[in-house]
Amino acid sequence: MAKTVLVINSGSSSIKYQLVDLESGEGIASGLVEKIGEPIDGHYKYEYNGEKHELEEPIANHEQGLKRVLGFFEEYGPNLNESGIIAVGHRVVQGGNTFPDPALVTDETTQKVEDLAVLAPLHNGPEAKGARVMRELMPDIPQVFVFDSSFFQQLPKASSTYALNKEVADKYKIRRYGAHGTSHWFVSSQIPGFLGKPAEGLKQIVLHIGNGASASAELSGRPMETSMGLTRSRASSWVPVPATSILPRSST
Repeated sequence: MAKTVLVINSGSSSIKYQLVDLESGEGIASGLVEKIGEPIDGHYKYEYNGEKHELEEPIANHEQGLKRVLGFFEEYGPNLNESGIIAVGHRVVQGGNTFPDPALVTDETTQKVEDLAVLAPLHNGPEAKGARVMRELMPDIPQVFVFDSSFFQQLPKASSTYALNKEVADKYKIRRYGAHGTSHWFVSSQIPGFLGKPAEGLKQIVLHIGNGASASAELSGRPMETSMGLTRSRASSWVPVPATSILPRSST
């Protein structure tokens, strides 16, 4: 039997999702939930086996939206119970210094994800909410948080540290966290194979271009620099600090 993972990206008013075949990496089914909690009708899109299904109806909250998504799998296929699903993966924007690696979804880790909303207020709260809902809807399936910021935990201190008082920086968790790390890691990991060169010693400039955009410089598959700074959220009380920031960096 094939092994699959249901990947969920839970936003403040939307949910993106995809069922992925682990062996081939191919997407089997995917969709989108939009306008959650808004006064106008929400929008569902579900795609499987070359067919697209859409639905307009009010969506009060993430629980209602995710219940409808699981209903689409039952109604239009593939049935999740028969698709070999072994895990649910949740994409999380900000893991801070708390999560250098992926983590199992538990009550404790979910609360920590929510606490880190101070660094990504538009993202971490809804991502924690989506994880709580999916644990209730699929309690027997292991669930995992994967963090956009984990890849850039490897940044050298000269790139990740701002020239601020250390006590202030530690107290307010101020450092260069980076963004879109899962994208930068995946792209950079594929390049050696395409070029037929070893990763060791290979220098790369990697671009992530979508609704958000960022760049990274990498050596031997490890990030040396990135264009995104403290936070990617425009709604945060923090001011985003790009690579061209007027703040000098520590040389240590």
